[in-house]
Amino acid sequence: ALGLADGQPVWVAPLGKAARPPVVEAPPLHAGGRLYVGDHDGVLWCLSAQNGEVLWQYKTGDKIVGAAAVVGQGELLRILVGSHDERLHGLDAAGQGRFTYETSGYVNGTPAVSGGNAVFGGCDGQLHVVAVGDGKKIAAFDVGSYVAASAAIVDGRAYLGHHAGHVVCIDIASGDRGWQDGAGEFPCFSSPAVDATRVVIGGRDKRVHAS
Repeated sequence: ALGLADGQPVWVAPLGKAARPPVVEAPPLHAGGRLYVGDHDGVLWCLSAQNGEVLWQYKTGDKIVGAAAVVGQGELLRILVGSHDERLHGLDAAGQGRFTYETSGYVNGTPAVSGGNAVFGGCDGQLHVVAVGDGKKIAAFDVGSYVAASAAIVDGRAYLGHHAGHVVCIDIASGDRGWQDGAGEFPCFSSPAVDATRVVIGGRDKRVHAS
C-alpha cells in the first residue's frame, strides 16, 4: 500500500512463506475496508486495508490470476473468485467456502455481477451464468473460443473478447447473440471498456479497437 500524495509505502504485507513467497499477478480488490487478492499458489488472501494484517486465507486448487468480486452484505455476502483449477469459488465473509462451480477450463477473469448472477468466461469457450448465492448454474453460452479476460455487463448484455479474435455481445437473459465483431486476426486478452455508444478493447495486434 502506497500513499496517494507521495507514493511512499504505508505498509507491506508478506504473503506465504518467506523462503518462497508466491507470485501475485491478480489485481487486488478493495471492498468494505478489506483487500482480497489471489496468488499463483492458488490462495485467496483477505487483508486489512488499513494495515495489511492477514485476516484469513482460502486455498483453491491452482493459481488465481483474476480479481475477486464482492457481492451483497452481512450474511448474504459472497466473495467470488475464479481459479486455474477450472472452478468459480464462492466464499462468505469469514473466508469459508459456500460453493464451487465447475467448468471445463481455466477461469482467468474477474466475475461480473448482474441481477444476482455472476457472469464469467473461461478457457472452455463458454460464457457462464451462475447464481451468486449458491453457485447454481443458470446458463452457459458457447462464444467460439477461450476467454482469457473479464466480461463487461451493460443493460443485461455481456461484452467480451476471445482468443479467436472476435468481440461478442450476448444477451444474458435469452442467450441471443447480438453481434460479433472482428476479423479473427488478433487474439483478445484484455477486458473491454463499454460506454453508451461503443466497446473498446485491446488486441495482440498491438492496437486498441473500438466497435
